[in-house]
This record gives sequence, structure tokens and C-alpha cells, in this order.
Amino acid sequence: EIIRNNEKLLVQTGVGGNKVLWLSIFVSIMLALVILLIPQLQAIFGIILLPMEEIFKCIGLALLPVVAIEIMKLLKIN
Repeated sequence: EIIRNNEKLLVQTGVGGNKVLWLSIFVSIMLALVILLIPQLQAIFGIILLPMEEIFKCIGLALLPVVAIEIMKLLKIN
């Protein structure tokens, strides 16, 4: 699991310990990219490509909880 310690920061505990988690993340990203980049699959799933600005917003919002948790750990709020 990525967040496995409520007291130590992510940089202190490391993120490479759970190989199955990293494999599942990699496979999920690859499947999403296949669906997003192949026009026939885009049509089947009814997907349109977002502008890069929107993609960056999505990535930022996806990382927001990790950043918030790390700040809470740093400030010892838990």
C-alpha cells in the first residue's frame, strides 16, 4: 500500500516495497492508454481526448490527496 505509515513521511518509508501494487498500477495505466489512444476503442467506449491543460488538472487532482496526507503527517495532524 502506498500510504502505510501514519507518522513517517512517504520519502522516509519509500514506495518501492509493494511490487504487486506497482504492477497493478502499471497495468491499469497501460489499459487506460490503450483505450484512450486507439480510435476504434474510443468510439466503443464513447471517449474523447481531453486537451493537455485538462489532463494536467486531472493529474494534479489525483495527486492532491497524497500531498494533503503528507502535509498532515509533517504537521503531525492525525
